[in-house]
Amino acid sequence: MKFVSSVLFCIFFTFSLDANYPVKLTEQEKSYIKVKKICPVSLCIEFDQFPIDGYANKKQIGIMSDIYQKITKFSGLSFTLITSNSRLELKQNIDTKKCDILSVYATDSTSYPTLQATKPFTQTHFTLISKLDKSFVSNTEVLKDKLLLTHLPMYKKYLKQYYPDLNINVVPDKSEMIETVLVGGAYAIVTLDEQADYIIDKYGYGKLKINGFLAKEKALKASIGVQKDEPLLFSIIEKSLSTIHPEEVSHIINSWRLTRYHTVQDYTLVFSILGVMSLSLIIMMYYQRKLRAFNKKLESIVSEKTRVLQEVNVYLEEIVAQKVDELIHKDEIMTMQSKQAVMGEMISMIAHQWRQPLNNITLQISNIQIQQMLSEKKECSEFMPTLDEISKTLGYLSETIDDFKTYFHPSKKSVVVEIDELLQKSINFVLVRAKVEGIKIGITQASTIEVNLYQNELVQVLLNMLNNSIDAYSHIQRNDKSIALYALNINQELWIYVKDEAGGIKEEYLQRIFEPYFSTKGKNGTGLGLYMSQMIIEKQFLGKIEIQTDHEGTTFIIKIPKIRHV
Repeated sequence: MKFVSSVLFCIFFTFSLDANYPVKLTEQEKSYIKVKKICPVSLCIEFDQFPIDGYANKKQIGIMSDIYQKITKFSGLSFTLITSNSRLELKQNIDTKKCDILSVYATDSTSYPTLQATKPFTQTHFTLISKLDKSFVSNTEVLKDKLLLTHLPMYKKYLKQYYPDLNINVVPDKSEMIETVLVGGAYAIVTLDEQADYIIDKYGYGKLKINGFLAKEKALKASIGVQKDEPLLFSIIEKSLSTIHPEEVSHIINSWRLTRYHTVQDYTLVFSILGVMSLSLIIMMYYQRKLRAFNKKLESIVSEKTRVLQEVNVYLEEIVAQKVDELIHKDEIMTMQSKQAVMGEMISMIAHQWRQPLNNITLQISNIQIQQMLSEKKECSEFMPTLDEISKTLGYLSETIDDFKTYFHPSKKSVVVEIDELLQKSINFVLVRAKVEGIKIGITQASTIEVNLYQNELVQVLLNMLNNSIDAYSHIQRNDKSIALYALNINQELWIYVKDEAGGIKEEYLQRIFEPYFSTKGKNGTGLGLYMSQMIIEKQFLGKIEIQTDHEGTTFIIKIPKIRHV
């Protein structure tokens, strides 16, 4: 008899699937599956829910194990199993996103806010288990003054929606539940229909029986819970479930049931069903023939559309290639302009650094000439102190050139530097200009942070921000102008602050501050400084630049990850 039933099921299931259009995965979903073959999807097994779900001998067992085999067969997804020893541990695994999927999840449940339920693939109801001497419950009015036990709070919550008058207590330990019912402390146990036979077989064989059902008309729908931040995984699971016919789901569930009823089979009915199925088979074959003819027609149409689409793709590829070339050319121009802007800044800063020393040399030479003109000839030794001073000044000018040459040349290798030294070197480049503008500039909070990075690139970014802050003070007349620099170690990141009190940045400028060629300095600005600074921090340091501004001033915060603190 079981063999005949299986044959009937297979015939029906095979032809019902052929009648539907196949479910297809998108290219994005296929790429996701390829990644997950290397790093499998983490699957949380439901705690204490056998035969619906379970874990034994390092593998998943129960109804859901067969469901996931079907999902794997369709999608190719592989799963890493995560087990829990309690419902609290299961909730922690889900809330902390240790698992991507909860094996089975009530469709309307709100127990896990981070999960999204798929469309239901089956439904179930509740079963009453009581002592052998209890009568079968056909009307819930009989239960109003009786105590019922269940092992999960969610079962009680669900039943209370539809049977508010029932007296239900939660007892997590199944052995304790059984013992309470057997000694008369409670009337019956309430559990899911699929679990009832296993509970009787394991805990109360020969002592307990099934004596009623609850929520048959208000069935509990079952889905799979997927983390809300995994939309591709959710789509793949939903498509996979849609390929599993409801009859196949029922077959899987029934295969995990223990024998509940023993009845004599009516073979007349079986033969009647076979006759109906045979007729249905003939009809399906006829319509499948028509479907094949229709498919051939569709293939012809699809072939023509494919040809047109290929022509469009060729045209689009040419357009894309042209636009890419334009973007590359634009980037080359922007890079060249940026280099010219940096060169201009370097020359400007060298001029600021040299102006005072050159004035000193001129004065010292003039002094020697005047002494020669006004007095008699002097010994060379008398001019040696002055000549030494000139020599030292010339050495300083040479060192200035070397410093600018070093720090305006891109770093090929990252080096470990003490961040305060690097900040001070950046300050030294603009110190003369800042003094001329009457601006105090310095490190306001000392640190001992060391970091492995491309120091020259970071100096360029800092110089750009320092020069911007100096420019921001150009229209402000007051005596307490200042620019502060300091570095902090926050959450294993290096945060560098560049802070001024020059009145802040206007709201309409703030949205465009990092756009290329946008400048608030008119003809005096290239509009590339902050754009290139952002590119350097994001691409070379994998960091970011944030801006805090108000009516008092502006703070630039450079955030660079993975620092080493001394």
